[in-house]
Amino acid sequence: MQDVRLLDQLLEQLRGQHTRARAEAAGWLGADVAGSGRAFRLQVRMGAGSYVCGEETAMLESLEGRRGIVRAKPPLPAVHGLFGCPTVINNVLTFAAVPTILARGADFYRGYGVGRSHGTLPFQLGGNIRHGGLVEKAFGLTLRELVFGFGGGTASGRPVKLRLDRDDDMRATGKRHDFRIDYDVGFAPDGRITGLRLGLASRCGFSADLSGPVNDRAVFHADNAYYLDAVAIRSLRCRTHTVSNTAFRGFGGPQGMFTIESVLDDIARHLGLDPLAVRRANFYAGPGRDLTTYGMRVEDDIIAPLVERLASSADYAGRRAEIAAFNATSQVLKRGLALTPVKFGISFTNTFLNQAGALVHVYKDGSVGVSHGGTEMGQGLYTKVRQIVAAEFGLAVGDVRLSATDTTRVPNTSATAASSGSDLNGKAAQAACRAIRGRLAAFVAGRLGMDAASVCFEAGRVRAPGFDAPFAQVARDAWRARVQLWDAGFYATPKLDYDASAMRGRPFYYFAYGAALSEVAIDTLTGEHRLLRVDILHDAGSSINPGIDIGQIEGGFIQGLGWLTSEELVFGPDGALLTHSPSTYKIPTAADLPPVFNVRLWDQPNREDAIHRSKAVGEPPLMLAFSVFFALRDAVAAALGPGARADGDEDLRSALTTAPRRARLEVGAGDTSDRETSWSTARTRLRSRCRRSRRPPPHRPPR
Repeated sequence: MQDVRLLDQLLEQLRGQHTRARAEAAGWLGADVAGSGRAFRLQVRMGAGSYVCGEETAMLESLEGRRGIVRAKPPLPAVHGLFGCPTVINNVLTFAAVPTILARGADFYRGYGVGRSHGTLPFQLGGNIRHGGLVEKAFGLTLRELVFGFGGGTASGRPVKLRLDRDDDMRATGKRHDFRIDYDVGFAPDGRITGLRLGLASRCGFSADLSGPVNDRAVFHADNAYYLDAVAIRSLRCRTHTVSNTAFRGFGGPQGMFTIESVLDDIARHLGLDPLAVRRANFYAGPGRDLTTYGMRVEDDIIAPLVERLASSADYAGRRAEIAAFNATSQVLKRGLALTPVKFGISFTNTFLNQAGALVHVYKDGSVGVSHGGTEMGQGLYTKVRQIVAAEFGLAVGDVRLSATDTTRVPNTSATAASSGSDLNGKAAQAACRAIRGRLAAFVAGRLGMDAASVCFEAGRVRAPGFDAPFAQVARDAWRARVQLWDAGFYATPKLDYDASAMRGRPFYYFAYGAALSEVAIDTLTGEHRLLRVDILHDAGSSINPGIDIGQIEGGFIQGLGWLTSEELVFGPDGALLTHSPSTYKIPTAADLPPVFNVRLWDQPNREDAIHRSKAVGEPPLMLAFSVFFALRDAVAAALGPGARADGDEDLRSALTTAPRRARLEVGAGDTSDRETSWSTARTRLRSRCRRSRRPPPHRPPR
């Protein structure tokens, strides 16, 4: 077994004063170290293969007003507007506490980082396991021969069905990419960003899987709803010794958007301003402030009026004042409030995937059969397609039958992903229906001696001046007249013009918007938190099915709530997943729903010619749950006092898992020198309270 060290232990040696220990750590890392103590700079000579997507790093940059994308290697360039602006702060965000190991030997890859004066490490990446080594030992499987979705066994040559135990399934399957984020930001007195430099390092696992496009989308959404004039973004796709991570709802967008939301929240607390005021100051705002970092113009920007309507209808200002008064008098319970926006690009970033086909049959009894390339996963795709087809022929939805997705009917299907299932397959089905409807209209018009434009299909009937007949009768007559009653439809998303090699252009057809206002309460002694109220206003365009869309918004929000507040992936030093069962990985339940949960739809159609002028609602709602995380952060800030920042533990301060244990540590982590005193005081007060209620006090957290 090769010698393995924890990166954090090596960093502690580098921070120490013992020359021999520091030299040993530097030699083990293969690094050059300048400085001593907690102020040091570490430069590590990178080994080959440290990234799953190549050793170059994608970078977005805007220097002196020039917006573009280049391929570059570290270090990052200086960003015009970053230095010389009124204020510059830097920080490190961690999406999850990652146990990073480094191991000697050619089969493992080195980690590296660049430390700042406060001694934290912007990037961590661990070693890669040898192919055919640890994976087989850990899971008892040869993964390259195991097919989870389709195929058969190589021994029998016959189809096989594999049903894994829940623990094995959680250990073996990919997870959402967790990120380590480094940023430097410059801003004006009103909180408007004048320069931003981001470093995004994601844990991809032992293979690339979908890490490339996931990280690309994280880069594309690092702006969320905010205009960034001078920006440089470096994206590192890191190879580690853990299971290969893959795509989840949001596909990298949540990680990128969380980055900028955290930056703006830090700016607001640094300046002592309302976080919503800082967010508003940075919104996209028409000509001059409407160009994304990747060169796409934001033409359908509605975020400012949408946020204004939500803030007004949900009484943001009044509740903010009420919460401030409550926190001033409450010593133990603290409440927090946050309103966060969402701007999410709709389309596959791989342009060729933005296509779909459908096959529609009209039967002589007037019923309609449809087959398309989409997959139903409970998101309501089949229902929406049936509605679209029914609307084209003027029929009831019950007259439309949908067959299962079958590549013998519709070949070369794209994945049902990127929130584009209804957009793509709905448009393809609509195209087929209109071809058939055109032939039926021409048939009726020819018999009546009039123009086909005079024929309409509504309420299950076909009508024209002087003519009114059931749709089924017209279908039977057309069949007898040898009129083609079936057709194939095809749709390719228009306006997409994206250069993947330069990461520049228009990768998205349109943006979906939304905003959420959440109110929470925390117990500063136990870390317990409660979600009290949620108000959501979401942009679904002209909704095809408001019931389905609102259900998707509610479900996506609760899924995001679990991701941000209760679910936590914990890996051991050997890369094995430790939280692999329902007893250790806590998903949200019905009990986590807020007592007040208001969801409304924005009442404006999509300006682009999407299906029925609707907008996608698959992925965007998940990011509405950011409002809960930042409301919890607001409550913690109230407990710490004005101007305080919980810098004692970087991982616990900014991690995306705000479990009660972490929330409790947050309150006691404002000053590391007072950690012991803070916890001791809180514990004494809690013991007194527990004696009265006969509840056992919590265990002391690890230092």
